[in-house]
Amino acid sequence: MVSVIVNQELARILADLDDQTEIRDREGRLVGIFTPESAASSNVHYQEVRAYFEQPEVRRQTERSRQLSGDGCELSTLFDHLNSQERR
Repeated sequence: MVSVIVNQELARILADLDDQTEIRDREGRLVGIFTPESAASSNVHYQEVRAYFEQPEVRRQTERSRQLSGDGCELSTLFDHLNSQERR
């Protein structure tokens, strides 16, 4: 997950929110969706999904995926890797 540090003014605005909120720029374009900690922790589905992704095997696979992706690779290299995994 990426972290963003906000200034005090934006922190005060976000602190007052208690539900998932769309963040938009002045032209109305969606920048992202903000979910306050209070809304996230009270959402059972969110907690279940979060628990799933915190499992050691999922973390291992995610880390392995990041290691493999690096700066990218040729599609043929990716297919070769996937085919080698099927043979195991």
